[in-house]
Amino acid sequence: MKKFSLIGLGLIVAGGIVFSIGYAKADQSLTDIFFSRNMDKTYTKPVKAYDKISAYGNINLTIKSGSKFTITSTDSKDHPLAYKVQNNTLELRQDNNESSFSTNFQMGELSRLSFVTVTVPSHQLTNVDGLDNRFSLKLKHYSNKSSLDVTGWGNVKFKDVNAKSIRVRGIEDRVSVVDSTFNGDASQIDAGDNYVDLHNSSFKALAVKATNGDVNIDRPTIESHLSVTTDTGNIFAQLKKSEDAQLDVKTSGPKPTVKTATKAVNTDKQYQFKSNTGTITVLE
Repeated sequence: MKKFSLIGLGLIVAGGIVFSIGYAKADQSLTDIFFSRNMDKTYTKPVKAYDKISAYGNINLTIKSGSKFTITSTDSKDHPLAYKVQNNTLELRQDNNESSFSTNFQMGELSRLSFVTVTVPSHQLTNVDGLDNRFSLKLKHYSNKSSLDVTGWGNVKFKDVNAKSIRVRGIEDRVSVVDSTFNGDASQIDAGDNYVDLHNSSFKALAVKATNGDVNIDRPTIESHLSVTTDTGNIFAQLKKSEDAQLDVKTSGPKPTVKTATKAVNTDKQYQFKSNTGTITVLE
């Protein structure tokens, strides 16, 4: 009997892994998939022009480029999304007095989450305020000549975004920047307890600050300065072999690991990695 129980448990675990991998390939989080199965109302409507977005409540928000200002929402008939444009701001509100999914999951949350996608013409958006929004905020396939100022309580993700610069304030979960370019001005990411992931992205200059969260930087292109500072979080940086920056690596924690090739150093190009007690690894 014990043998059959172990076999059954193994099949359940294997099934869960296959389920996760299959949906991961579709670039959807399990939260997205689970909740989307329980929504019963979807609509797309045009909205007036705006240059700022404010999101409140439980909203899974995606922002992307489009030829017109539109909003597409999938939510419950019992808890519909409220939205309006005033003072050049698209205000999104999903009233919910319950705790967020990440801290206190309840089945009632299924009826209090809206999946929202807004399309914004290029070069229009300047500010996204998701401080009071408990779920994820994503910008993808968007181009902007000016800088972007983004605040997010949950996950904040940039995918294929092109702007003058970004200033990001993250509260919980993770800030990630993938395949994006911000070469017009210096950018800043204040991550708080968030984890930070930067992959294959380009910046004129970048300053990253975190407290407990780890920072992972994968082959960035930096025109001038890079600064990464954490309190207890760890720092891992994989640099390009062509980088000639002058490295400054300091920590009061374990001895940092730095492995880069010997080459001429550009003293005008500074890369600084500092942590109070976390580990620092810089590889090439």
